[in-house]
Amino acid sequence: MEVTEHQLGVAVCCGRQHWGCFPPEVGQPVQYGSRIKALSVLLNNDYKLPLEKIEQLMGDLWGCSFNESTALTANAGMYQALEPIEEQIKTAVLASDVVHFDETGMRVEKNSTGSTSPRPRCSPTCSSTKNGARRRSNPKPRCSRTSPSGRARLLGSYFDFQQCKHALCGTHLLRN
Repeated sequence: MEVTEHQLGVAVCCGRQHWGCFPPEVGQPVQYGSRIKALSVLLNNDYKLPLEKIEQLMGDLWGCSFNESTALTANAGMYQALEPIEEQIKTAVLASDVVHFDETGMRVEKNSTGSTSPRPRCSPTCSSTKNGARRRSNPKPRCSRTSPSGRARLLGSYFDFQQCKHALCGTHLLRN
């Protein structure tokens, strides 16, 4: 762990006092820095480490009391920071001629997950059903859009989309 202390100085000029200011990332008297918070987000989201294990790991490695609340706050901060990028990705996917529906088979809080992009993004509000696909793609699908689908358990539900062209995934066809 590296500890950085910031102190505000005061300067007198022309008979007035002028105070310094903290860097923009410093918002509390004591706080963790961006690198350890990013590590927490990585451990929780990419390596699927539970919050209590992250707390234990930080204590074991650096003797700090990195609690679950700090990890949750770090996750929320990262989500908020990435929100504009997610919107750009959604806009690009919705503007594309081909929209992929991926049945990942993964569940979050008993809901299936899926994506309209070739690289799946899990969301607890998504599902691999027709209604879930409709929510994920666009409430008013464009007629020129092509929708590749795997010949998996939910193949039939995607063909209910009358507004788009359909294609079948070659990998799924070979596997089946």
